[in-house]
Amino acid sequence: MHISLARFFTSELIFQQFQNAQRGIKNSLSLTDIKNVVLPLPPLAEQKRIVAKVDELMKLCDQLEASLRRQQETAQALAASALCLLGSVR
Repeated sequence: MHISLARFFTSELIFQQFQNAQRGIKNSLSLTDIKNVVLPLPPLAEQKRIVAKVDELMKLCDQLEASLRRQQETAQALAASALCLLGSVR
């Protein structure tokens, strides 16, 4: 998963850490302040469980998309057949 740097720094947890570290007239930050930012990450086992669940859900999405595509193709074929049949009735 990718996240933009701007979105990361403006997240509530990270933003608050930078707010707390600011000082002086220019509200400057030092490299030490940046090094002390806590990055909340779930344990590796939980990350793997999340990835497995996302993979499972993406597979389901792919199956649903394929099913929808087949249904649309069937509907188009039925409509074409009906129009053809109506055309030959005249």
